Amino acid sequence: NANLCNAAIKFYGRIFRKALLIQEKGIVRELDSKWFEEGSNIDGYRVHEVTLFWKDQLDYIVYEPFVGHSFVMDENERQLLQVPEKVKYAYPYLEEVLVSLKQMIQREIKTEDIVAVYKVLDEIAKKREQIGEGQFGMFLIELGRVQNALNNEWDHLKLIFVSFLIAMTKNGKYLDEYNEIVLANNSYLSLYNKYFYWRQQWRMPLKYGSMKYNGKIGQQVYNSIYQGYQRELQQMLAPINVKERNKDRVVVIVIQFLEEEHAPTRTALERCATLAQMGKEVLIINTCEQATMLGMIPIFGMEEGRVFEQYCEMKTYQYNNETFSYYQPKKQMPELEETEKILQKIRDWNPYLILTMGAGSIVSDLAANIAPVINIPLAFSTIMKKENQFTSVGKKINKSEWEHLLAEGYNPDTIIESTFTFDIKPQTHHYSREEFNLPKDKFLLLVVGLRLDYEIQSDFILAMRPVLEKGAHLVFAGYFDGYNDLCKEYPILAEHSTFVGFQKDILAINELMDLYVNPRRLGGGFSIAEAFYKGKPGVTIQFGDVAAAAGQEFCVATYEEMTAMIMRYMTDRQFYTAMVEKGFERVKELTDSRTALQHILDEAEKRSIFF
Repeated sequence: NANLCNAAIKFYGRIFRKALLIQEKGIVRELDSKWFEEGSNIDGYRVHEVTLFWKDQLDYIVYEPFVGHSFVMDENERQLLQVPEKVKYAYPYLEEVLVSLKQMIQREIKTEDIVAVYKVLDEIAKKREQIGEGQFGMFLIELGRVQNALNNEWDHLKLIFVSFLIAMTKNGKYLDEYNEIVLANNSYLSLYNKYFYWRQQWRMPLKYGSMKYNGKIGQQVYNSIYQGYQRELQQMLAPINVKERNKDRVVVIVIQFLEEEHAPTRTALERCATLAQMGKEVLIINTCEQATMLGMIPIFGMEEGRVFEQYCEMKTYQYNNETFSYYQPKKQMPELEETEKILQKIRDWNPYLILTMGAGSIVSDLAANIAPVINIPLAFSTIMKKENQFTSVGKKINKSEWEHLLAEGYNPDTIIESTFTFDIKPQTHHYSREEFNLPKDKFLLLVVGLRLDYEIQSDFILAMRPVLEKGAHLVFAGYFDGYNDLCKEYPILAEHSTFVGFQKDILAINELMDLYVNPRRLGGGFSIAEAFYKGKPGVTIQFGDVAAAAGQEFCVATYEEMTAMIMRYMTDRQFYTAMVEKGFERVKELTDSRTALQHILDEAEKRSIFF
């Protein structure tokens, strides 16, 4: 009935920013196909796609509401969502899954049950398109009810359900719920379990795209974990007086150390090489904390960090004719005994200070009790709150940002404004457009990323339509498993784009391009520096690391402004040439590592919290 449909509209709008809209108050009729054209307007809503929700009985239209439309559901509407069984379970497999899950929670949960649930949810995710959005959405509602019925002793199972909801809806409220479950549980999750869960959620906003969530809850989870480690290792945390520390020694901590093509590894090595040029002895400690499996209980979409186990045998590492001491644990981290061993190694090294690449190492945070720690975030446009530690932000912080940080309780003495610098990897190849089947006569737009499956969203593709129709051609370089599927969904992408895969010599690819283009995403600051170095200007949304690296002149606020800016690059040669020169000037700053690092060290020594 119409009331049921109105309730569904409001509920689905909240979860998916999509909803089910019935026409003619439930009267089935053949609708004019023009109603379904993309962008057409029906009752104040813009058509997104068409789906048949309940075969042969009701036709629905799936739409995206205009920005600013408010969905509010009252209790009567909630009751209406108790829909008939044949609607809820039109896809029989879902009924079987829900029945088995409900039966499971009536008895004792076993480890094999958790693994079985993980496998079932993985299978359902793969069948999402076959199931259809309407049925899939109702399954998610029921799954949420099952999850809410679980007691705290089954938090491992609750977290599988919530992680599934995060992945399927990309809704930040479920990330908050995930963190609240971990934070509230003091009996059934071990210290290692909590660290595993926290480390996995750390990557979810990056993996699943921009989500609105409460970062304070995640910070509280981390603080509780840190306090647990602090209690266990208290005897190792006495500070070393500044007068006793060796001014010529520095420890560099990383949570993952891989091949030199791996951007975080290369960043760490660049800082180590610069320290060596400044006359410092360097000890690199790889804590192997990135997506660790210590304390692992399966959750949906979990990732395991890569570890080069052969590095455990290394005592030194050579880079750019410099040799550094090196240590990597053999055990899963942050295991308490091994963490204690690392802290003792730091005490024995007796460094003047510690540089931490990134901001998510519990080993580094414990070591901050021994000697001052300067965190250099790899997402260098962001700041993780650290008590009595320094964070070097790779940009100037404007007035409104300072006001926000102070309101959030940040100590200004802990924040050091700086420039995040890069070493440009030398170019070793020269290619032609023909080698990559790139059009000779098009204006090539380069998009670079290691997570393009998450970073390339529909709003970016649709924003590029006007420039693609005017002679531009998108080139994607990096990792993009879903490229072909996206081309099927957006024919204009199939016609006017090319995916060249991951390229080790990105300078050689830039040489073929006309313009670097960056969608809304957090990471990727290296990529625009490489474009500038090859004389290619860029345009980026004013958000994240690329914007911080590029500088204000290369930033735009919206995709509409980006489209206009690309058009200007395509048509105004004088403007293009002027921006190339500005890019050259900017890249000089971005590659002056010694000046930037010396500034960071000098600033830290001046601050009141330096001990």
